[in-house]
Amino acid sequence: MKLVKTLVLGLLLTLSARSHAGWVIGYNGGYYPSFTNNLQAHAQSFNLLSEASVPMKVNPFFRGITTGIRINLMDDFGFIAGTFTTRKLETNWAKNSTSEEKWRVRSNYLTAEFGAGGEKLKGGASVDIGAVKFFSKRKDNQTNETTEWELVYDGGGLFNGGLLSAGFSFFVEYRLTGNFYSRAFAMLPIGMSSISDAKTDFTYGYNTTHFGLSLYVDLFRQD
Repeated sequence: MKLVKTLVLGLLLTLSARSHAGWVIGYNGGYYPSFTNNLQAHAQSFNLLSEASVPMKVNPFFRGITTGIRINLMDDFGFIAGTFTTRKLETNWAKNSTSEEKWRVRSNYLTAEFGAGGEKLKGGASVDIGAVKFFSKRKDNQTNETTEWELVYDGGGLFNGGLLSAGFSFFVEYRLTGNFYSRAFAMLPIGMSSISDAKTDFTYGYNTTHFGLSLYVDLFRQD
């Protein structure tokens, strides 16, 4: 047992001596291949029932920011990181004779990731857990009053009208120059995410699979 403890302690000391921590911040954007299917159904319902003069159109592309702590290990051969990532997509302002309406979907993810490879090119994976929420905003064309963003689904529960998205991401990362990196990633959820709406007594399913690119900088990296 003492030998095992000594080996583990030696390994940790070696990693500590050959590693450093940095704060990363960046921008991400990407595409939901099937997540917007239910949103399309909502949009079509709005367009038909309200006889929209400007139809609602669902945009499957998202954007957001990433920030967190990254620890480079073993002379930059590998790294571990913990990050917080936001992703957002919006519809256009749809319009009928009396009002206008717009939808927004916001996702917040916590991730634990690891990667390894050469000085320039690395590959890795992460465990992602996040909450996805749906909001709408309305404008009265007669009074010009606009509501605040309101939750679309009255689902209650842990995420207060949102749904849980959990899965794994796989990525390839390239160090552009200095402290700047680019990354291509794919997030694959564990099954379909669903949310129940108390107002309609329906349950809606969403596939949160998405693909994207990110650019970020390691603020405290020192070579």
